[in-house]
Amino acid sequence: MGRKINRKELSKIKAKLREQNAVELEQQLQNQTITEDNPDNTPKTLNDIKKAIREEAKNSPDSQPAISKSVQIKNAKKKAREQMSSEPKTRGIKWNHKIGDLVLISHRNVSEQSYGIIVSEDVDESYNGTGSHAVHYDRTLFLVMSPSGNHWHYAKSLAVCK
Repeated sequence: MGRKINRKELSKIKAKLREQNAVELEQQLQNQTITEDNPDNTPKTLNDIKKAIREEAKNSPDSQPAISKSVQIKNAKKKAREQMSSEPKTRGIKWNHKIGDLVLISHRNVSEQSYGIIVSEDVDESYNGTGSHAVHYDRTLFLVMSPSGNHWHYAKSLAVCK
């Protein structure tokens, strides 16, 4: 977004716009008075000019009523909700493991830990329940190449070595 405009600057801008509109109206009326053959229908005061322009605006099919700020905000919120609902939702746990990382493998039953390199990844994410009560089960497996061979390990049993 651009910078915010304070009230003084906004009032100055509005005043300039009013002046420009008044000048344009006067020029239009001068052009109309020159081209018209009937001098009795020409407006003679500024109020007459404004009334004539309002009547033309009412009669023209192109004119649309101005939209209030609250309606604009509602429309913007509606568009934002539609965009959010159309985007695919990504859920799940993100692990810091990537293919090619050196990891420390911790075994449950063995106190000894070993090292390995991640070769591939198998993602199996499942959900139980719906809405905010959904329970996420992450069964992401990584194929780790270690001195003892290639084995599949769950992500929670691996730690990245830095």
